[in-house]
Amino acid sequence: MTSADDFGPAILDAAVALLGSAGRFATVRVLGESMKPTLPPGSLLCVEFDPKDIARGDLLLFRQANYLAVHRVVGHATRNEERPAWRTRGDNVPAFDPAVEPSRVVGRVIALEREGAWRDLRSGSARAYASLLAIHGFAWTAAAVLADRSVDRVCRKLRLPVSLRSAVSRLDAGFLRAADRLFFRLAHAPVPPPDLGAKPE
Repeated sequence: MTSADDFGPAILDAAVALLGSAGRFATVRVLGESMKPTLPPGSLLCVEFDPKDIARGDLLLFRQANYLAVHRVVGHATRNEERPAWRTRGDNVPAFDPAVEPSRVVGRVIALEREGAWRDLRSGSARAYASLLAIHGFAWTAAAVLADRSVDRVCRKLRLPVSLRSAVSRLDAGFLRAADRLFFRLAHAPVPPPDLGAKPE
């Protein structure tokens, strides 16, 4: 199987242009595990291209090196003389991504299919759920970084086999699994499959 690395960014840009032609919606399938449990591998996503008013909690589809990533917006970031950018994180990754500038954003996930049902991410309850996950992601990633820079640094110098960052990451993952089991279906009512021929509102 050929990967994007064999051709470089040009083939990725061509694929993105094809997907987003005419400003319509398209579906993409999740391959990795960086967004578990919200997006298990195999989930199908409906993507709105050229999104407006990106907000905390949104799931962005963006260019990351020679591949496309879908991660959650956890806040704003600035790069290169204060140009607007977003701070993103995979729900299942205990670290922030490099700042995502507007030129790298391909689209925003507006619905997802998992466990045989489509679920809209734009309802009030879905937005509230996403915002809480974003706040959680920001706080727990900051805690993991602080643990690594303080306690874990001392433990490494003393050659102690202890990692507070690993413990924080395990607690983070456990919280996300529990929240998904308890609240995901409540916050995301089933909806009909998206009309991929419709124009974005």
